[in-house]
Amino acid sequence: MNNLPKISIVMPSYNQVKFIEESILSVIKQGYPKKEFLIIDGGSTDGSIEIIKKYAEKIDYFVSEKDFCQNHAVNKGFLKATGDYIAWLNSDDTYEEGALRKVGNYLVNHPEVDLLYGQAAQITLEGNFIGWHAEPYNKYRLFHCRDIIPTQACFFRRSCLAYAGLLDTKLRWNGDWDLWKRIAQKYNVAFLDEYLANWRIHKESISYGYNINSLHCDLETIRCARKYSRMVISPIEIKILPCVIIDFLRLRPFLRKIRDKIKG
Repeated sequence: MNNLPKISIVMPSYNQVKFIEESILSVIKQGYPKKEFLIIDGGSTDGSIEIIKKYAEKIDYFVSEKDFCQNHAVNKGFLKATGDYIAWLNSDDTYEEGALRKVGNYLVNHPEVDLLYGQAAQITLEGNFIGWHAEPYNKYRLFHCRDIIPTQACFFRRSCLAYAGLLDTKLRWNGDWDLWKRIAQKYNVAFLDEYLANWRIHKESISYGYNINSLHCDLETIRCARKYSRMVISPIEIKILPCVIIDFLRLRPFLRKIRDKIKG
């Protein structure tokens, strides 16, 4: 037990009163002996603060103040973390029971690993299973095909930040993917084939929210792909370019109508 690594969990949050208690409890109930729990709130006004204060004795660091964006909030948590490894769990996502113990035991037996990730289940608003988000590590696929590392099930050595730096606050949708690639350029990455966390898919989230601008998201993804690629055009760019054209020409509403007519 003494040689288990200390794991810092950073939880950014802003007006997530519907989910935050479940997320907090999923961390508190881990039963992992060397855990640090930090909540970085963006100034919530929906009752989230009251729920956080309810568990104040189990939270090692908490602040509620306006931030620039989610990545800025997470960065503040990274800078406050003191663990050997850092994890980032959004306040609408959850850990599976025993997740930290599985991670800690693996890292004890594989001290060469700098970034470890496992399986994350995509779930609905109500918590029903949709599918899996993860696959065995392949550096080519991470850099050129898609983000294969689920944030909810990822744990990286704190010292990696000295080389890789913090999250890019100019990125809204691809900050995690960008950081994983910077870490993977220099450090050892491994995949743990265990169910560790749950990623909640709902229409108020950053990735799937009502206000998502598909064109801006796709263009940001292309820029992020180009940063670390020497290819003329990467597979993810080939996949995204038709969507960019559709959104640029504002064809998406027209295509939806066609789809609905076919279904009808």
